[in-house]
Amino acid sequence: MELLIILLKSRDNLGDTVRGWWARVWWPSLIHAGGRFRLRAMPRFRAYFGKAVFGRRCRVFGTMTFVLGDRKQPGTIIVGDQMVAEAGCTLAPRGGAIEIGRDCFLGNDVILQAYQGSTIRIGDHVMIAKGCCLYASNHVHSATTRPMKEQGETGKGIVIEDDVWFGANVIVLDGVKVCKGAILGAGSVVTRDVPPLAIVGGVPAVQIMARG
Repeated sequence: MELLIILLKSRDNLGDTVRGWWARVWWPSLIHAGGRFRLRAMPRFRAYFGKAVFGRRCRVFGTMTFVLGDRKQPGTIIVGDQMVAEAGCTLAPRGGAIEIGRDCFLGNDVILQAYQGSTIRIGDHVMIAKGCCLYASNHVHSATTRPMKEQGETGKGIVIEDDVWFGANVIVLDGVKVCKGAILGAGSVVTRDVPPLAIVGGVPAVQIMARG
């Protein structure tokens, strides 16, 4: 039984590695990846102008969607070494930038969405659980005589420092900074900055206690 598990794992790893190489060959102008880049499924693109740069030993265990940018505003994704992402993640700079540090984890169905001129910066050793959404953009809504859909968007950006832990289904809104070592409780809606080592939760999120 143990031998069968080893053989199956080796087969999966080989397939993931081959798909990683094939993605770089198929989209050479879009995907730039370091050694041992592994994909369980080929990525999807919804906007093709920009680039996604991955460090060494990054693994994606399912389909990942990229929404880069347009010809006037190409988007940028930069990922550090040893990132692990589960199925259904969406990285959408949409003409802005997404920067993810080293040794980070993205759970199933995580969405990172920026906009032209805005950046989502995530530090090292950050754990983001299933269903979390970071929105570094807002719809303009000042004109009441026009549909909000036609008024465009703005974005300030989001900063997540090192060693932050997101519980499941956390939402972080535009303009927020989460400082080093913080914990965001499951289901939180984070609308303002989070201090270092703070544990926050609720809607909107407030500090519950501090670590240590």
